[in-house]
Amino acid sequence: MCLIYLLEEKADLFYYTFEPLNKFHGIVHGFSTRKGGTSLVPYDTLNLGLHVKDKKASVIENRKRFVNTLGYSLEDSVALDQVHGNRVIVVNESDKGRGMFNYDDFLASADGMVTNKPGILLTTYYADCVPLYFFDPQTNSIGIAHAGWKGTMLKIGARIVNELHKNFGANPKDCIAVIGPSIGPCCYEVDDRVLQPMKRAYPNFSSIIKGDEEKAFLNLWEANRISLQESGLLDINIYISKLCTHCSQEYFFSHRRDKGETGRMAAVIGLSR
Repeated sequence: MCLIYLLEEKADLFYYTFEPLNKFHGIVHGFSTRKGGTSLVPYDTLNLGLHVKDKKASVIENRKRFVNTLGYSLEDSVALDQVHGNRVIVVNESDKGRGMFNYDDFLASADGMVTNKPGILLTTYYADCVPLYFFDPQTNSIGIAHAGWKGTMLKIGARIVNELHKNFGANPKDCIAVIGPSIGPCCYEVDDRVLQPMKRAYPNFSSIIKGDEEKAFLNLWEANRISLQESGLLDINIYISKLCTHCSQEYFFSHRRDKGETGRMAAVIGLSR
């Protein structure tokens, strides 16, 4: 199996990058781990979520460390109030700094962002849900989406592709997508409350649901891949990291594994100035 991820370390801070995006100049991206910050148990140590019960000062310091490592500042970055939907926001220079110092100052209640403006770092936050990264090298536009099971059911990835096309003229066939670390099909056991909506959204559900009504496992990676294919992306341009957040307690927070008392990682993407 060809691995598409690379674990980076800078000043004792660990984060992942992805080879399909690394090969392009002028694009910055990453997925943080739980290692390299200041937070205490159970948010140890690089918790980046302002909406959990961690100390605000610790979270802001952690956020500074992570974005500074990538060459950005918090004033250059932007965050949403993630609501497990499929709303996508177009981000401009005037949005910089929103949601980075105070959770209540978030840009909007939404789960996806797109932009073609350099110098803005789009940030979204995770503890098992799926990060979706997008880049169109032809129009130099980017997007990012937070896809839990509801966002996957609502096909937020396809909404990102549509917004890239509508706002910047991106051709889906040129777009590259990376499906980042999240809870994997090895660990994501679901009940009928999740199964039935997913079956309606994905009629050919045999490839994304394994097991039976008593014990079923959902493959969010495959579901998002199918959605992106349906939106016009070429299969060769869709990459899955296959990193399970539930499996690796050393590197990842996991809402399910840690029974809700845990921190958040960040998925980020930006165009260099």
